[in-house]
Amino acid sequence: PRTHPQAHPGAAQDEREEEEDGEGAPAQDEWLSRAAALARASPASALGLLADLIASKRQALAAAAAAGGCAAEVLEQLCWLARAAAHALAEPGAAADGAAAELLSCVLLELAGMCLGGVASAAAGAVSPRLMEAALWAAARWADTYLLPDEGPLPEPLEARFGAAGGGAQAAVELLVRSANACLVGYPGEAGLHAVVTGTLLPALVRRRTLCAALLASEPWQELAGAFARRDALLAAQLPQKQQRALVRSLCAAAAAFDGCTPPAD
Repeated sequence: PRTHPQAHPGAAQDEREEEEDGEGAPAQDEWLSRAAALARASPASALGLLADLIASKRQALAAAAAAGGCAAEVLEQLCWLARAAAHALAEPGAAADGAAAELLSCVLLELAGMCLGGVASAAAGAVSPRLMEAALWAAARWADTYLLPDEGPLPEPLEARFGAAGGGAQAAVELLVRSANACLVGYPGEAGLHAVVTGTLLPALVRRRTLCAALLASEPWQELAGAFARRDALLAAQLPQKQQRALVRSLCAAAAAFDGCTPPAD
């Protein structure tokens, strides 16, 4: 069973507010869970189809951005595909197996890295905060199941890619933290996106000792911790107190798990 760090005094209130903000999410997630059950009944075809659809919509987004056209429809499709992929891959307590699951995992990580630009994201200029919110939520759900798990090895070929012996695990950790950092400072005022980063993605990355060790060894995590310790304006000024508290909890949880101690309550 997972162990969670001792809660900050404001954590309970933060959780209540997040539940009130996301009242519509359970119905959507229930529908997606039902669709995921169908996808997992035939993973080779269904997961492969989801991977192909995400890749196709990313190309369409890049084309729309290059032509200066409206990308709203493609962005919305990518948001839904990201959530659908996360449900299909990572139902609670169960990992999909096979080459199609590995392919869809890689496609989902590429989607989470779209805000970083460069070769990995030809459509970076058209990426919306809503898309990154969906992509990082999906990445958090995926990481909770696949990234350096404690509960025994993953099915092959996922274990080779994302397990303790696979070099891809560290690369995935670094990509997700770089994306988190980019979203925190690159999308000012986007409360929903920042809430997903601080309240969903980062907590998913500090739940296991193996992940905490990977985080502390990664340059982007050190950059994030250093920026927060310095009270950099982009973090201190634009993040609400609730999200700053969530960020502190994740930073402390990573350090405490590595040291084998419990983080302070204040």
